[in-house]
Amino acid sequence: MSKLPEEGLYNSTKGTTEVRLIVEGAYGENPNEFYIAEIIDESNRENMDAAGDELDKEQ
Repeated sequence: MSKLPEEGLYNSTKGTTEVRLIVEGAYGENPNEFYIAEIIDESNRENMDAAGDELDKEQ
């Protein structure tokens, strides 16, 4: 069974660059089928004007 991502810092090392993302929230009734995770780049965490992104399960 899939589960929703937990809130907090994630490090991605896919490819040649490291990406540090903060998961601010994750929503979905059945994580096996679909969910949305709200993320923001770590460097913009304290910037209230920064735009975040939403990713679905496949992303």
